[in-house]
Amino acid sequence: MKKYVSLFLILALVFTSVQMTPVKAAAANVSGKISLIQEGAFVGTQWEDARETQRLWSAQAPATAKETIYQGLISMDETIDLSSYSMTFDELMSMIEELVNETPELFYLGSSVQAYEDDDGYITRYLPKYLYSANEVETMQDELDEAVAELMSGVGESWSDLEKALYVHDYLVSQFAYDTTFTKYNMYNLLVEGSAVCQGYTLAYIHIMNLLDIPCVAVPSDTMQHIWNQVQINGNWYHVDMTYDDPIPDIAGSVRHDNFLVSDTTISTRANCEHYDWVSDYICSDTTYDNYVWLKSHAPFVCGGSQWYYIDTATGTNAGIYQWDPETGTSQRVVDLSREKWYVDSDSYYTKLYAGLVYYDGNIYYNTANEICYFSVDNPEEICMVELPIGSENVWGIQLKDGKLTCSVGTNYNAITSNPTAIAFEEPEETLVPTATPTIVPTSVPITPTVSPVGTEVPVASSEPEVTEVPIVTPTSAPEASEAPVITPTSAPEVSEAPEATEVPVITPTFAPGVNEVPETSEAPVIIPTFAPILNVTPAPEVSMAPSITPTPTSGVQQETTVTQEDGTADNISADTKNTDAMKKLIRITAKKGKRKITVRVPKKLKTVIHINKKIIRNKKKIRKKYKLSAKKNKTGKIKIRLSKKLRKGMKIRVTIYTKQGKITVKKNVKGKK
Repeated sequence: MKKYVSLFLILALVFTSVQMTPVKAAAANVSGKISLIQEGAFVGTQWEDARETQRLWSAQAPATAKETIYQGLISMDETIDLSSYSMTFDELMSMIEELVNETPELFYLGSSVQAYEDDDGYITRYLPKYLYSANEVETMQDELDEAVAELMSGVGESWSDLEKALYVHDYLVSQFAYDTTFTKYNMYNLLVEGSAVCQGYTLAYIHIMNLLDIPCVAVPSDTMQHIWNQVQINGNWYHVDMTYDDPIPDIAGSVRHDNFLVSDTTISTRANCEHYDWVSDYICSDTTYDNYVWLKSHAPFVCGGSQWYYIDTATGTNAGIYQWDPETGTSQRVVDLSREKWYVDSDSYYTKLYAGLVYYDGNIYYNTANEICYFSVDNPEEICMVELPIGSENVWGIQLKDGKLTCSVGTNYNAITSNPTAIAFEEPEETLVPTATPTIVPTSVPITPTVSPVGTEVPVASSEPEVTEVPIVTPTSAPEASEAPVITPTSAPEVSEAPEATEVPVITPTFAPGVNEVPETSEAPVIIPTFAPILNVTPAPEVSMAPSITPTPTSGVQQETTVTQEDGTADNISADTKNTDAMKKLIRITAKKGKRKITVRVPKKLKTVIHINKKIIRNKKKIRKKYKLSAKKNKTGKIKIRLSKKLRKGMKIRVTIYTKQGKITVKKNVKGKK
């Protein structure tokens, strides 16, 4: 009996102990919303508070917590385990907000935050909310990578941080437009879709500067409802605001530099672009570039070979194209544009030159009011002009976009049309060897083209008054569409209404002789000369009345060799011009670790062979190392290859194209980063 009583007492004691032990509560779902630049937030005061919270928590928490979240978001994980970091929900919110706002490539993450916490209030799991599916994000990332690669292909390896920061600023402003619908905020919107508001410019600049290892941050102002950048050059911090440097309406190749590398004092006091009440960890006290040479130019700085060029766009005796040495800061004029003016009528003209600047294949292109001109970087004194049949309209700027030289055209500033194509630079069809004789391809209704253009003499102001352009007023939040500069002559002339825009014929220089495609239009013949001699061209320096033209034949055959660089791009080096910049764009390879595909861009209609050092190429249900494409089947120049396995770090890819002059090979190693 005692035995049973003892057993009963033991069981009772155990039961009582179990009842007294506290039961841990089930994980609770917590949610909130953060402020993200890529969704339109300015995150001024809020961001400052979030960063302060982050600083306090980071002093106690492992540094790997942020990296864990980043890797999970890059991989688009549905759940990210954070149970080992003793992190509260407020700390999680602050960390994600800071991480995404300084990492523009996470454009696909939404502002909603959802997580689970235990009964002690610590986060166990974070459940990211993505704006797109994994397949959609993969496609968007590929498009974004191509856009970034196009931008980065123009960056010189030997450039200083100053040159890189200038090039990227001018590229983003000249190639893209401010979004007047106020609905596009992220880097993808700007670089792929072509337009965004201030958040998109800011995030794109941060991303590219990160790739170039140049410190760069976002600078918000809640009061202004605006955001821009600060960048570190040679140990000093400076303001960069591309939104305020991009004019409205968008004009081809137009770039202002009023807000590039300026100090706190200048950005807060410069006329028409005063900034105030911003939040930043950095002081911009250096004034070296507050009144630098680029203030003279409303066109992009371009690098031709090893030499930089810019246009002094203010009318007067100093107007012209200059060579610029970034090391010494000195400039030398190579083309005099002091006689060029954009007239409103016979009595008044604008007080700036609306001239753009483009470098392409060894030549510097620019526009006057009614012509597109160019000169070789090897011989700036020999100016060639292409007369455009645009009637009474003016050319208001040019830019190189999608392989084409485009121009803005209109009778006056308020009647500018949207970038009709002037000259198309097509990919080389077979070889880069030019010929001397241009070929005329008539349509069904042949029309004899004119080979002797008549130049228009530039009017020289004798007694007309110098009139002042009314500056564009820039609002605090972002630049709104502004009216054209108002010209007030002595007696107000009536500006005639803009005639209907006439279609600008396409003058297509092609690199490959004998491969001329007939255009779709049947109204007039399209003149397709080879690249070296251009029809309707006057090789004469600064001639206002153009004489008749006889294209000068190009003698000799340029010998080509191939140099493979560490980044996997190839330079087809001409023995005469050694123009490596243009050749780098011939072959482009996109291959990322962890992906099952390779994208290769080559000149179309050329035999192409792609080789990988592993048997992973899927070709007709077989796995091979080599992929061949005949010239006949290579119609577009874009080749997508599916792989049987994911790409790994160190895999070697070799692409060879076959031209009449021989083969050109490019090699690329798969990098460690995805």
